[in-house]
Amino acid sequence: MFRKRFQVGLVSLLFALGFLLNVAPSPAAAQDETSTPEATLPAGTPSSVPELPTVGPVNITYPIHGQPLKGSVNITGSIALEGWTSYELAFADTANTDPNWFTFATGVNPVPEGDLLAAWDTTTISDGEYNLRLRVFSPNGDQDVFVYGLRIHNYTVDTPEPTSTPLASATPSALPTATGTVTSTPQPTSTPYVRPSPMPPNPASLRTDEIAFNLGRGAAFVALLFGVFGLFLRLRSQRK
Repeated sequence: MFRKRFQVGLVSLLFALGFLLNVAPSPAAAQDETSTPEATLPAGTPSSVPELPTVGPVNITYPIHGQPLKGSVNITGSIALEGWTSYELAFADTANTDPNWFTFATGVNPVPEGDLLAAWDTTTISDGEYNLRLRVFSPNGDQDVFVYGLRIHNYTVDTPEPTSTPLASATPSALPTATGTVTSTPQPTSTPYVRPSPMPPNPASLRTDEIAFNLGRGAAFVALLFGVFGLFLRLRSQRK
């Protein structure tokens, strides 16, 4: 009886140990779960090195976009396309929405970096703005390279636009005559009507009241004279 209980207890103990070993995490796993995050790179160290831009197998090194050109221009570039057979250079007017490309040079010889592709005589075309194209033919597919906005000015000169200056005064501008001299045309002006001022009074003229006063005074003086003369005659007659 005791032996049977001992065997049962031993089996239970082994079962419990196996269960604990399967459930409890290993020291390595526990260390991974509680480990600190990875250390960051020192300040100033780039996380990744950027890739340098690579040059394509077909290039035009001269001229560049928007460059003014005149006379004979050497077109330089490089062709490193595998299995290519030939190339051509052409130009087109930028004013055309559906451009027609005019080929002016072709070649089949190898062109190393910066070597001469062809010479472009720009005096044979009108002044204006053009695009340049390098097309390389290859059994694996043709490849094009463009240079845009090349300004050809063999017969015209780029001059700055004139700036407007303010007028010094509001006087009418001078008009040129047939002889080349400059004369100014006077503008008609309106003269306002001025009423005539009254004449000053004449000092020799007499007013009506003055005439009446002078006549009355003269009549009184004459009457006084007649009275004095009559009194004189009366006194004389009494003396006789």
